[in-house]
Amino acid sequence: SAAKHAVSWWRQPDLVAVVVSLGLSLCPASPACATALIRGEVMLGRGVEAPPAATLYLTARPNIPDDVPSAILSGTRGKPPPIAAKRLTPPLGGGAFVFPLAFELDDVSDLTPEGQAEPARWWQRNELILSARLDSDGSAATRDPADLVGRAICSQGKEGVNCNVQLGGRGFGGKMLTRKNEPRREDATASSDGG
Repeated sequence: SAAKHAVSWWRQPDLVAVVVSLGLSLCPASPACATALIRGEVMLGRGVEAPPAATLYLTARPNIPDDVPSAILSGTRGKPPPIAAKRLTPPLGGGAFVFPLAFELDDVSDLTPEGQAEPARWWQRNELILSARLDSDGSAATRDPADLVGRAICSQGKEGVNCNVQLGGRGFGGKMLTRKNEPRREDATASSDGG
């Protein structure tokens, strides 16, 4: 058929070599051509319940030491930037995720600008730290003590990176750092007095 002929024509080694030598891609940047960077499952810890209609954020960054001198000069925290990130929203109709939840971070939809930086895949020689946060208000910019968090160190295997992460509470220290701002006592008194 014509379709088989067209496919076999595109797979000719000489044509592939020409396309590659011109710097062209045989596969455009589309989800159909994506390659998985990390795949696995997000699970809930024992006795942990997921908040309804929460949003799941996944980030992957290289597991390399923090660069403290550079952090002091640049004003950053010194940890490497994420190379991939994904935001997953709950199913339509206001439902909640069903755990364990399978996920995949790919090289088309999920790479950050740092993950796309040259040299290509500079981070691939390192283990990756996968962080997951089930965010109760759906905003990446806010941190809530009720958010569920998890982290795993992922190693490159024969078939890519397979990694599972378990979600749990933030713990006492994490809850203290992320506590919501409560109105000052004077503000609460003034509003109850009508002033």
